[in-house]
Amino acid sequence: MSGKDAYRVLVVEDELPILDNLVRKIEASSLPFTVVGSARDGESGLAFLRENQVDLLVTDIRMPVMDGLKLLKEARELYPALKVLIISGYDEFSYAQEALRHGASDYLLKPVSADGLHKALEKLYADLRQAGRRGEREIVASGLAGKADFPDVPSSLTHRRYGLHLIAVGNLVHAGAAPTNEQ
Repeated sequence: MSGKDAYRVLVVEDELPILDNLVRKIEASSLPFTVVGSARDGESGLAFLRENQVDLLVTDIRMPVMDGLKLLKEARELYPALKVLIISGYDEFSYAQEALRHGASDYLLKPVSADGLHKALEKLYADLRQAGRRGEREIVASGLAGKADFPDVPSSLTHRRYGLHLIAVGNLVHAGAAPTNEQ
């Protein structure tokens, strides 16, 4: 699925056939995810993340240049709320344990089945929606508290919905319902 309301996905995988397969499966999903970028190693993936906001990172663990675990750590430092799905050909508990310790949302083994990927994406979609609603409430609360600087608008919050939040805050301020800084 593509569109402005879709969650943005970056896929990082060094094996081109697997990369293409993952992109195809994510795009074919009935869930609102769109792949906005792909990379063949962690360093290229990190460079993409520095220039583009994404909601979900799907990455392999073992790759040249920079592995997926290092990418995970660096990406979570840039974007603490980023959801990360690890894909690995290694059925070793230590890999999964380290990935989860550094904030991975899920861990799938290769070969990734369409059903397994869909179930992981469903869980991530639910997590992203919940986080988005929490973010919207924080934006409105910031407006009601009279803070001039709004936080970065989450990509899941459409411009239209953000505008409606701003109008609502403006109406409350105009009506005198917003708290003031004076005690």
